Amino acid sequence: MGVAAVVFLVLPRWNVAPVVTTSAAPPAPAATPAPVTTQPTTPEVAADPPEPERPVEPPARVAEPSGPVEGTRPSGPAADPPLPGFDAAVSEGLAALDRGAPAEARAAFQRAESLRAGTEVVKDGLARSETALRGEALEAHRRRAQAAEAAEDWKGALKEYDAALRLEPAVRFAVEGAQRAGQRAEASDRLDFYLRRPDRLATDEVAREAEIALDRASELDSPGPKLLRQIRQLREQLAAAGSAVTVRLLSDERTDVSVLRVGTLGRFREKSLALRPGSYVVVGTRRGYRDARHTLVVAPGRSPEPLTVRCDEVL
Repeated sequence: MGVAAVVFLVLPRWNVAPVVTTSAAPPAPAATPAPVTTQPTTPEVAADPPEPERPVEPPARVAEPSGPVEGTRPSGPAADPPLPGFDAAVSEGLAALDRGAPAEARAAFQRAESLRAGTEVVKDGLARSETALRGEALEAHRRRAQAAEAAEDWKGALKEYDAALRLEPAVRFAVEGAQRAGQRAEASDRLDFYLRRPDRLATDEVAREAEIALDRASELDSPGPKLLRQIRQLREQLAAAGSAVTVRLLSDERTDVSVLRVGTLGRFREKSLALRPGSYVVVGTRRGYRDARHTLVVAPGRSPEPLTVRCDEVL
C-alpha cells in the first residue's frame, strides 16, 4: 500500500472535504460528483480600537519678573518719571481755567512747560489759556468802544474797534462798529472844519463843499446829539453866509480905496457896502504915500465896526 498523502487546502472558513491520493495505479475515473453549493460566510470586521487618551499637559509656567511690577506703567518705551512740580503746575492751570482765570492758567502752564517741554496737556492748556485771554481782551475793547460812542467820541470808539480787529480780524461787532464810528468821525471833522472858519463860506466853492458835507452827515442813522448840533449850526452859517451884511468904510477923500474881489471904490469920506460874510482885503493908494492895506472880516448876521482907510505915511 503506497504512501498516502493528505493535502488540506485551507480556505477562509469554507468547508472542503479532504482529498486522498496514492502512488499505486491511477484510480479509475470516478463519476463527477454533483457540485455542492456552499454559501460563504461574511467575514467579521473588527471595530477600530479606541485611541489611547493623551495625557493633559500642564500649562506653561510663566517666568516671574525679576524686579517689582508697577500696575499702571505702560508697556513698551519707558514712561516719563514722576515730576511733582510739573504735575502741580498742570493741576493749577486746569483749575484756573475752570474758574475763569486764564492769566493765572497761562502762568501755571508756562511753569509746567519749563519743567517738561512738549507734553500734550501743556500745549492744550496754553492754547486754551490764550483763547480765553483773547476773548477777555475783545470784550474789554467792545465795552470801551460802546462807552466812547455813547459820548460821541467817535475817534476813541474807532481806536477800540481797530484794536479788536487786530486781535480777531473778522469779529462782527468790531467790523460793524469800525464802519459806524469811522463814518461819524469823518462827518464830525468835516463839519467842524467849516464851523471854525465861517468866513470861508462866502466863497461859492467852499459853500458848495459845505453843502455836500451837510448832506452826507444828514444821511447817517442815529447821528447823536453832538453831530446833530453841528449839522444845525453849519446850516445856519450857510444861510447867513448867503445874506449880505452892511459894512461902513471911512477915508480922507484923498486916498483911492478898493476892495479885492469886489472892485474899486475911489475917493470918499464915508461909504457903505453890502458884503457877504467872509474875509476881505481893503487897499488904499495915494501918490507919494505908502499904500494902506487892511483885512476886513465880515461875520454872518452882524455888521463889523467901521473901517478907516487912508494913506498918511509919506515915502
